[in-house]
Amino acid sequence: MQEFNIINLLESYGIEIVVAGVVACVAAIVARGVGKLSAKTCLLIAFALGAVITFVLEMTVFALPFDDSVSKGMTAGALALVITSFTKKLAFMDKTDVKANLEKLLSSIVLSDELDKVVNEIIEKIKKDASFSEQSLKEVLKDNVDADIDDATLDLVAKFILKALGEKEDI
Repeated sequence: MQEFNIINLLESYGIEIVVAGVVACVAAIVARGVGKLSAKTCLLIAFALGAVITFVLEMTVFALPFDDSVSKGMTAGALALVITSFTKKLAFMDKTDVKANLEKLLSSIVLSDELDKVVNEIIEKIKKDASFSEQSLKEVLKDNVDADIDDATLDLVAKFILKALGEKEDI
């Protein structure tokens, strides 16, 4: 459904705005990979590049007045920001994001005083063991959760964690 909304959003703008937004998004993602920049910095880069590219294009190629060029530049910057934010989960997730998401997820099933210990232990085991699987993750969760947890919830949590960490699930 979100993909459909993004396509509708893109169709409502001029081609130069969409192209500048997509180019700025790609450039920000590449800058993130090359320069080890934070996600917020990449979002700022995407906005700035989209705005500047469109502004220059509108002023030079289409010879629009300054205020129209600025307006379209801001629109392209905002569009680049939206596209980059939309891809953020795929492109910008790093270890601190995974840890924060893991803590949020486990906070509903693990006692709060044990939460940091459980999260750190899971992350350490994943880092140490290259063959870490869904089954071994379930065992770590069972060992560290004081409450009773049903198998369906445990499966869901394990699959979420492995997906967030980019691991393949063992079936």
